[in-house]
Amino acid sequence: MKDWERYEQVSREVLENLRDHLGLQDVQSKSMIKGRSGVEWEVDAIAKSAQTKRLVVIECRLTKGRQSQSNIASLVLTCEDVGAGKAIIVTPNPLQRGASILANYHGVMHFKLDPKSSESDFLAEAIGKLFLGIPSIGESSNIGTPSIGPS
Repeated sequence: MKDWERYEQVSREVLENLRDHLGLQDVQSKSMIKGRSGVEWEVDAIAKSAQTKRLVVIECRLTKGRQSQSNIASLVLTCEDVGAGKAIIVTPNPLQRGASILANYHGVMHFKLDPKSSESDFLAEAIGKLFLGIPSIGESSNIGTPSIGPS
């Protein structure tokens, strides 16, 4: 599995785990959605808003740099065309200044997720809060495993 595919998968799982905190229902995998324009849009994940029951478009971008305002504009256009009420962009980095302004104006939630995260062992930031996932005992994680017996 490629790094970006793993990041998309983990992003969906973490969003599903945090759905109550983020006001989401039913986070689903990659989807093709036909817009009002007739264009088919591929999105990394979809959900429904817990409040409005409207579609939420989710895009995951594993990049080394910050997301640009044109990337956010593209996400906004996708939402408008498919009739989504909201969008979430998942990235490991902050947004560029113009992208942040555009995201705030259009209500695009920035979900900052560490690229080393797993479904249960994660560090994320969104809606002014930090989210930390800690694996259960016996579950594998990036935290070292205890040694058994003499060294």
